[in-house]
Amino acid sequence: MIEKLRLRPIEDADRERLWIWSNDPGVRAQSFDPRPIPWEDHCHWFSTRLADHYWKAWIGIDSSYRPVGVIRFQVKKTRAEIGINVATEVRGQGIGRALIIQGCAALFRTLPVIAVDALIKPENTISRAAFLGAGFREINIPSPLPSLHLVLERSQLKRVS
Repeated sequence: MIEKLRLRPIEDADRERLWIWSNDPGVRAQSFDPRPIPWEDHCHWFSTRLADHYWKAWIGIDSSYRPVGVIRFQVKKTRAEIGINVATEVRGQGIGRALIIQGCAALFRTLPVIAVDALIKPENTISRAAFLGAGFREINIPSPLPSLHLVLERSQLKRVS
């Protein structure tokens, strides 16, 4: 499955899909804000992001062209913060790791970003493993949130294997 994963740019037609994925109970439980996202708030956020030149996002599609996840980046100067969401029905198949690797490669090809930062809840062992498997390393930086901080520098990018 991993080798068959491809990325396509996010588009307006993905608005509802992302809202559904974002409101999945498992996703909300691992978010820093576990409250469900109202449709109106999501629509405003989505429209704002689509117009933001410092926000990049791709949908992961499988060999049947079925959307299986999203990878997104908020760029701040030479760094980007990553967000990822894998569709419930395909979790546990290595798609998260592949999305991270391919998404970071796409970002590094697109913008002069030197590093990607991931902030995850300490108990989110699945995300931690996906990021570490994609070449990220844990760093110890104080944060206002109880979170793990992982980083991937451009020179550390792994290839999908």
